[in-house]
Amino acid sequence: MAEIIKLNNPKIIIGEWIPFGENHIAALNRKLGAFKRVKNALFTTKVTRTPQETITKVNNKTLTEIFVKEFDSTEFVSFNAGINNEEDEEDEEDVIQEKNFGVYAHASGFVVYSMELFSVKNKEESKISLDNISSILADISVDSSIMMQTLLTPYQQSLLDLVFFEKSEQRDKYHFIIADSLLISTDNTNYEEIQNNLGKNELENLLMDGEDCENELRQVVDEIQGICKFSDNSYMIIGIHGAIYITQNSKKIEASISIWLFLMATDIFVKDLFTRLFIINDDVVEIQELIAKTELDPTSVEIAQNKLVKSSSEGALIDEIVSTLKTAINDQDEYLNCKYEILNKMKIEELNDIQKCNTNFINKMELLNKFKSMKSRIIDMNHIVHCTQQTLGGLRDNINATNERRTHQVQRELQENTRNLEDITRTNERTGSSLQILELILAGALSFEIVSMIIGEWTAENVLDSMGFMKTLTIPGVLLAITIIGWLGISIYLVRRVKFAEKVAREYLTTRITFNKRCNVEKLRECISDKKNKGEIIDLDGDVLPNSERIRVSWISKECKWRKNLKPTILEKFLRKVKETEITIWFDDKNHFLLSALVEIPAPPKNLSISDVQKMLNDELLSLEIIS
Repeated sequence: MAEIIKLNNPKIIIGEWIPFGENHIAALNRKLGAFKRVKNALFTTKVTRTPQETITKVNNKTLTEIFVKEFDSTEFVSFNAGINNEEDEEDEEDVIQEKNFGVYAHASGFVVYSMELFSVKNKEESKISLDNISSILADISVDSSIMMQTLLTPYQQSLLDLVFFEKSEQRDKYHFIIADSLLISTDNTNYEEIQNNLGKNELENLLMDGEDCENELRQVVDEIQGICKFSDNSYMIIGIHGAIYITQNSKKIEASISIWLFLMATDIFVKDLFTRLFIINDDVVEIQELIAKTELDPTSVEIAQNKLVKSSSEGALIDEIVSTLKTAINDQDEYLNCKYEILNKMKIEELNDIQKCNTNFINKMELLNKFKSMKSRIIDMNHIVHCTQQTLGGLRDNINATNERRTHQVQRELQENTRNLEDITRTNERTGSSLQILELILAGALSFEIVSMIIGEWTAENVLDSMGFMKTLTIPGVLLAITIIGWLGISIYLVRRVKFAEKVAREYLTTRITFNKRCNVEKLRECISDKKNKGEIIDLDGDVLPNSERIRVSWISKECKWRKNLKPTILEKFLRKVKETEITIWFDDKNHFLLSALVEIPAPPKNLSISDVQKMLNDELLSLEIIS
């Protein structure tokens, strides 16, 4: 491909914004060994598989050599870095560069990587084409990311992975190139230096031609936004992701250039952060859709919960990033305003060349307005983050409400199952009563059979004949009538007994009452002691918990208010299974809380409802001064 533009003595500066702070700078200084007498070290992204050994073998091509030049314990650190990668193999067709560049990291988050080009393609020359520079920029961007990955804390790395979608090593950076002059050629052989005395319009017509020149410039700066001309005849080609500054007096305005570069680096980071924020908002919409179809798909609740946890953690991290950005922008804005006010208060004749160049650069680049715009963007993003967190909080409450509804539904199903079990229990009781009657009949039949086997068969015919009843029984139909009457009498008695047993089982009333209120444990203990003396306590069990002592106590109550006047059967008296009302309560002995109660009434009055039972138990506890 043809080379159209060359730069004379180019210097490459790459700027980016990384969430930093005083503590992170202090940690970075400790990691680099800045406090040591020997201020150099070797770093690598490789993890040793045998850390217990005294010798670690590392390929030299994976090491990064660091030499600290200058530092402040909590403000900044400046160091030289030499990058070695395994893929760096010499090839005549590849662009080869010695990857040693300077790095400056500030507590505000501004990180700068700088490099001066001496030779390209093994040719020492001062004029280097933009094609080669663009290849070098691509390598430096990746190498600098890998180098910083070995120096950043895991928290910083997690923030970068969040903003750049787990591809932080390929994150965007702002490319700034400073050169003494720009040379342009149309026939790829003769290069002519663009004169600095050309006007802004002439430069735009020449460089922003929409064809070869602009295409080569876009390799470095991306879309060109314009060309800025300064009072000292220097000019800057400004793009979205980079800029080319043609001047021979760059050292005079290094401070202003660094502020402008900081602004451009934060602008790129804010754009990527804003994109990431929209992804979270898309996740919020997806969570809302999952919650909306919880009735159709029960598994959607779990998916929504996982996404909500992930989005909430990401929202918290973005909120932290926005706060750090806001602090950094405010600090740099205050510094720029203070500097600009000092320069404005001075008269023109009092300004030296450096001050004049800085004032001209600040005015031409509209740095004050750009900072004001950036602060507004940060405030707007802060509002969006706050709104997103509020939405996530609402979704969290919605999911909690959904879970509560599902819990209540499960509770209702459990209650239905409990009722079914109670019906089955009553059915079993009825079946048991029927079996008891059958047992009596079989026992009677067996006893008659045994007697008959011992004494032989016996008939009352002779006795009845002597009494004159045989003639009556020989009348047709009399004996059949007596048999039918006896059969009917026994059947009626058995049916009534079965119905009576069914009635007793069917009228069994059970209710659970939840109190969850403070109680007088002393009065409760007195009540339990009194019932122990009366022999009413049937169960007393304590479940010791870490922070409380949960106790369950059950007793029987023979008071007529709970049940009808039901006389026990002979079998119940014989087996000592007389059914009485059973009351069970659970209370927290340590924290003095009455938790719940269970009342089981075997034969309640017809007009006794569950609410009546609850009121009666509540009144009894009030009368005993257990609750207030």
